Amino acid sequence: MHLRHNQTLIFVDTHVGANYTVTEQATANYTPSVAVLTNGLPVVVAPADTPNTALTVPAQILGESQNAAAFTNTHSATIEAGLDVGNFGSALLLAAIVALTVMVTATRRGRRDVQLQVLNY
Repeated sequence: MHLRHNQTLIFVDTHVGANYTVTEQATANYTPSVAVLTNGLPVVVAPADTPNTALTVPAQILGESQNAAAFTNTHSATIEAGLDVGNFGSALLLAAIVALTVMVTATRRGRRDVQLQVLNY
């Protein structure tokens, strides 16, 4: 049986002493973890270490108190944010260098002209 996001599977009037095993299949970019209760007591199940890894709850025997296995999948992919400019960044840098070169050249010419005028007086 396969459950989708936010779906729950509940067994009603299950016999005490029955056992179950649950496996969370590997899902791209998700790391599974699980909280297990057997007969009202928490059972420690180590979470998966890496994304894309299946996680299995070892066989549990149902007791008279609460029994549950609740899986959580944590999304682990890096979310891209910002503006993707592609080659625009290189073109912008080139345009900035050309503009700076033109400004420096124009400034030097202006200073030279002023110095020549001062020398001519």
